[in-house]
Amino acid sequence: MTWEPVATPESEPYWEGVRAGELRLPRCRECDRLFFYPRAFCPRCGSRDLAWETVDRGGTIASYVVVERPLPGIAEEVPYIVAIVELDAGVRVTSRLVDTKPAHDSSLLGAAVEVVFRPQGEAVLPCVALAEA
Repeated sequence: MTWEPVATPESEPYWEGVRAGELRLPRCRECDRLFFYPRAFCPRCGSRDLAWETVDRGGTIASYVVVERPLPGIAEEVPYIVAIVELDAGVRVTSRLVDTKPAHDSSLLGAAVEVVFRPQGEAVLPCVALAEA
């Protein structure tokens, strides 16, 4: 069984961007704030006047955890890392860190990463990978 995302009307522009290999985030036209996760209103000012924009895919790891219990679709990949990433665009996202051996210490904190797009069944998922030095 493979997990695949289900787009909502609010998140469809985000998933369209992912399928196109772009990281797209909503920006409030009222207070000019980028935010994540996609929703129908700005979490800061409540405005529904939103626009979508493609942002830089770089960021740094703010925190992470090594997952030891399997989820459907990626059970064979345990252990794996889930990271909170501070994007260069100023928004925090949670994502899976790929192509990196799990570290049970703080060695990955502050590491530069880049959003990458990986196939998952019929879908494409945004993940992060350590940035090239």
